[in-house]
Amino acid sequence: MPSLAQIVPLLLYARDQAADSVAKTASVAIGHLQTESAGPFVPLMNLSLGNPPQLIQTILDTGSSDLIVPSPNSSYCKLSNANCAVVGAGGNGAFDPSKSNGVAETGAKLDTGFVNGETESGKYIKASGTVGNSRFDAFQFGLVEDAKPGDPTETVIPVLGVGPVLSEADSAPRYQNLPAQMKDQGATQANIYGIYVNDVRGNEGTVTFGGIDKAKFKGPLQEAPMVPSPQSQQGNDNDADNGEDDRDDERDNDRNDDEQDRESIDAGGFNDKSQRHEIRSMQPRQVGVQDDRNIRRWRVGRMQRRNLARARRRIKIKNKEADVTAESQGDSHSREGTKGKPTEFFINLSSVSYLPPGQDATPSKDEATIDQQRRKGRDRDNGASDLTPGRGESPILVDTGNPEVTLPARSIRGLARALDAKFDESQGVIKAFDCSKAQGAMRFGFNNDQAVITVPIEMMLVPQAMTKGNGCELAMSASDDLAVGSPFLQSAYAVFDMENKRIMFAQAVPNVTRSEVVAVTADWAGTMQGTG
Repeated sequence: MPSLAQIVPLLLYARDQAADSVAKTASVAIGHLQTESAGPFVPLMNLSLGNPPQLIQTILDTGSSDLIVPSPNSSYCKLSNANCAVVGAGGNGAFDPSKSNGVAETGAKLDTGFVNGETESGKYIKASGTVGNSRFDAFQFGLVEDAKPGDPTETVIPVLGVGPVLSEADSAPRYQNLPAQMKDQGATQANIYGIYVNDVRGNEGTVTFGGIDKAKFKGPLQEAPMVPSPQSQQGNDNDADNGEDDRDDERDNDRNDDEQDRESIDAGGFNDKSQRHEIRSMQPRQVGVQDDRNIRRWRVGRMQRRNLARARRRIKIKNKEADVTAESQGDSHSREGTKGKPTEFFINLSSVSYLPPGQDATPSKDEATIDQQRRKGRDRDNGASDLTPGRGESPILVDTGNPEVTLPARSIRGLARALDAKFDESQGVIKAFDCSKAQGAMRFGFNNDQAVITVPIEMMLVPQAMTKGNGCELAMSASDDLAVGSPFLQSAYAVFDMENKRIMFAQAVPNVTRSEVVAVTADWAGTMQGTG
């Protein structure tokens, strides 16, 4: 009898073929992977490459912009933590150029590495692609031909990056990635797509390229403009060292003054550290995976990969001498001209709150009231604990490929107190706590709280099969690189709009199986009301 790992990809593929037939859109199912090494919140998406099509299972990742897949004859496929067997037979698939018509070389080399020691090299090629019912030609992606192993406990899965073109890997001239290519070739009318991750404990989700599925959310879509990443605003390698020193000082001060902070917050004040919002560069964190502490292999691996990728990109953008240009979302850009531009899916986080069970989740949209509540530290009207990082708004990455939510230590520490849990200073996580306390919700506000999403605490819990039954753990950790990953996106319908450089959110309706897809055009700049 076939295993679940064999059945799920085939079900996703069958659903994709029967997906919405709305003109100029492509709807594709999002599966859910939960493993100790990959993490509890990993969104999977299938697509086909080549002619005849070869099915590939990937991680759908808004935090990167390249599709990277292995060749079946590569050393990558010989790694113990990779599985290149065909999709449906327990594997993630691989692409064999010799079995496809119309494959073209680009001349660009693929070369990347990770903190855990793994390196991947190969080339960029072009072949036809199929997403849902949409087929297009000359789609460029990276083909891994050689790989050296890193951490053998970390699951290796092909990644489909659907972020902005400006965030592509630096080893190749910029090119049109999947969403941009689908628009260019007429498969969609706009570089816009809506993502419905859904509750990972329930049905699969969907991603709709070129359209929005109104059945998956309630209320209006709320806008948050894209903003430059913290790294692109800095442009100074010295900031990295200074940032690390500042973080060490802040951690020391927080540990020494934890009780004083609690009294200050409850009394309505903030100390100096919280009153000034500083954007700091992120250094790769060396965390021992063998420590008997409250941290998982997937958390370490994901953290290391992302931190190194951003550090490498920042250095390459600054030091690159060649003025490499390519069309990107209708404009011509050089790799050196990205400072101060929104190159990733960063938006401004304006507030974070913990809402006790039964409290009103509807926030005030009045700016003065919001600021007053923020200064008070605890909203005395509804008992909501304010976890906002500091004054002003903080850039935060909306990243489907991230299996957790990362906020500053002060925010995670405050949440631990609200849940009567303990904060692990050395690891930056909330220790396993009494599951009866896993109630209430978190409320995230963006763009001066013009976009607000509420996420139940229970939806952010790591599955108990992964915690070995030792209490409850949250898929959250402390970091200066702020991100809302798939745990958050279970509760949000998110529209990634590269035409207008914005992300739109609405409260997702869980486990909806019907669809009401509306195609959007490049000149669409409004909002939309959900019917879920």
